[in-house]
Amino acid sequence: MYCDRSLGCRDRPGERAGDLAVAAVITALYPAATVLPARGVLAERILRGRLVGLGTAVAVAGSP
Repeated sequence: MYCDRSLGCRDRPGERAGDLAVAAVITALYPAATVLPARGVLAERILRGRLVGLGTAVAVAGSP
């Protein structure tokens, strides 16, 4: 945040870019929130494609 006499105080452009990255990771992991309970509660099978997708999403979310 910076302050200017004529404009007052405001955020610098790009200063809050980290919030978008966090939102992107949470959005990418959203399907896991439906697939995993379906497996546990309904005993639904997780097909190979979904399993690969879930593994990839978790791997990407865990990488720095």
